[in-house]
Amino acid sequence: AAPRARVDSTIDWSTVGCSSMSTPTYVDRTCAPYVLADGDDDDVFVRCGDDGGGGGASQSVCASARVRLALARRRVEDAPDDPRAWYVFGAEAFAVGDFASCEFALTQACVRDAYGEGEPRLWLRLSHCALALNGDVRERVDSTLDALDGLDKTALEGVDMMPLRAMALDAALVEWEWARRQNREPRPRAKAILDGDGG
Repeated sequence: AAPRARVDSTIDWSTVGCSSMSTPTYVDRTCAPYVLADGDDDDVFVRCGDDGGGGGASQSVCASARVRLALARRRVEDAPDDPRAWYVFGAEAFAVGDFASCEFALTQACVRDAYGEGEPRLWLRLSHCALALNGDVRERVDSTLDALDGLDKTALEGVDMMPLRAMALDAALVEWEWARRQNREPRPRAKAILDGDGG
């Protein structure tokens, strides 16, 4: 199905976020450039760069992340009470390094009500936001580790545990960096994970 959008061949792709971006190429080369219209979602993917591998990959990530962020913002505007829309917007803002927007999106009441204490990825992103915005990370690191500890272990049988261990290690490293900046020591829980004794 064709995307619900208005064709616009005058789009200035330099506003998408990459200053050295080459001419955009579409995954579906028959699809014309589009502008957002009400009801759009992020099911349309755009990639930028050349097909010869001449630096197009890093430009693709930047351009497509900015497009996904714009689409996620539009989704929030269309459905401001939808926790999934806010969560996706927060995740996309995090992906492009917009930590203030990520923090704002992921702390919306509807997101906290829907995802609550049991979503370690939400808390891990908020831990990184606190670190980037020079805040205190300890409560959010604790929430990340508590969410990981609270996962239903019976539902995880046969599941590769490496991503969960990586999240625990990431949270511990956030606390370690925060403690380093504050001239402190990481707390015992984070230290145990960093030493390989926990998590």
